[in-house]
Amino acid sequence: MKLRLRMAVTTLAVALPLLVTLAWLNERWHRRESRDQVVVELLTRMVQGERARCEADPAHWSEQLGPGPHPMGPPPFMRGDHQRFEDRGPPPPPFDDHGPPPPPFDDHGPPPFEHGPGHQGPHARLFAYDVQLHSQNAEAPVLPESARNAAPNDGSSAMLDAPSGRERLLVKMPWSGPCAYVLAEHDTRRGELPLPPPEMLLAPVFAVLLGLFISMGPPVRRLRRLTREVHDAAQAKGRVALSSDGGDEIAELARAFSDAHNALQTEKELQEQREVALRNFLANTTHDVMVPLTALQGHLSQLLVQMRAAGASKSDEVTAAADEAHYIASLVHNLNIAAKLESGAPDLHREPVDLNELLTRAVGRHKTIAQQHEVTLERAVPPASVVALGDVTLLEQAVSNVVANAVHYNKAGGHVAAVLERLSPERFSLKVIDDGPGLDDAERARILERGFRSDAARSRFPSGQGLGLSITHEVADRHGWTLELRRSEFGGLEVELQGPCEPAKQ
Repeated sequence: MKLRLRMAVTTLAVALPLLVTLAWLNERWHRRESRDQVVVELLTRMVQGERARCEADPAHWSEQLGPGPHPMGPPPFMRGDHQRFEDRGPPPPPFDDHGPPPPPFDDHGPPPFEHGPGHQGPHARLFAYDVQLHSQNAEAPVLPESARNAAPNDGSSAMLDAPSGRERLLVKMPWSGPCAYVLAEHDTRRGELPLPPPEMLLAPVFAVLLGLFISMGPPVRRLRRLTREVHDAAQAKGRVALSSDGGDEIAELARAFSDAHNALQTEKELQEQREVALRNFLANTTHDVMVPLTALQGHLSQLLVQMRAAGASKSDEVTAAADEAHYIASLVHNLNIAAKLESGAPDLHREPVDLNELLTRAVGRHKTIAQQHEVTLERAVPPASVVALGDVTLLEQAVSNVVANAVHYNKAGGHVAAVLERLSPERFSLKVIDDGPGLDDAERARILERGFRSDAARSRFPSGQGLGLSITHEVADRHGWTLELRRSEFGGLEVELQGPCEPAKQ
């Protein structure tokens, strides 16, 4: 998971519980505020005339209390000086027969107070109780005996047990009589989720986001720096030391990368040393073997010519020995070339190569062995030299492998032709065509694989390694040439090399 996505998920994981907590606190705060509003408005209305109405007819008195504080403010005993109501004079006298009649009211009670916009206070219904918590109103809820223990003192309130979804607030009036207590009952169920207002959410959410942004900044910068250093270390050839300051997980990761890279670098250096030693050994061995082997080939060729001239009957044995010597020489050359190809060294030795001379040398090297196999080997080159860039040793061995295969796997009396031609001013074609047994489609598809040998090759040279054409293919690929194998028009195999060359001189 990316750090930005992780930050978003973390923000949600932190913000959602915070939102739920704020919603709960907001609901609790609103309920407490609503209770305070109920108490203030109730006491205000009772002092300003509702007491007289209540005591005049307690059996039918039941009011609807509107939301919000009274526009004239709280009653005297609810103000900040905390003085008792009795200290400010007696309450208004109750209504009797000699006083003016109370103002008329209907079953819905007086109209609720008007309040400013945005108020969210509750609507409560009021019921009167005496000091024993008995009400003369038949519609009033019957309070349990436990309510007496929770009954508040003068001018205070207490919450009573109520059915689910409702709330009962009992307020003690600063007098006795049938209206000594007033119960305000209202519905607490809401039709919408009690979410805090936006201005209440803005500060904590912003604080969470800011905290995450600040806390994730340094780790992100360090991870980006570590990423750059790891990329640079992948290109470096020596040992590296990544930035591992600190003792946190990022520093541990940097040290682990450094240790892993240095361990791999050590192993790589040891491997390169072993490969260099092996290539040097192989090159020295090739040189030491080829010197006497070349001499042996020369002696065998002279001996074969002399024996045939004298009509000796044992010339077949000498011919077989010459074949084996020629095969050993080719095998040693191929092993040396294969080691060079795997080391990558051929890319460092590109120079102009005259392909006319190269093909002449490759064909001349195999003339003797072709005569021994009674195979006619010819070449054809254009009058103007075809020059290509490449490693002359690798290219000559690649062409020699193709010519050697065409000679070795041909039949007595067969023919092999090596043809070099210029296809365009900047492209050439080198073909080696024979009329031998050839290869079927399945064998041609796999003959370029290293180690693969056709049935004819296995039967004629069972000790072969299958390196010749695979090396030719790899050398051609390293030089940007193409190698194609197809059935020749004479029934054998046609191997074609194509590649770029220097423009022809006018």
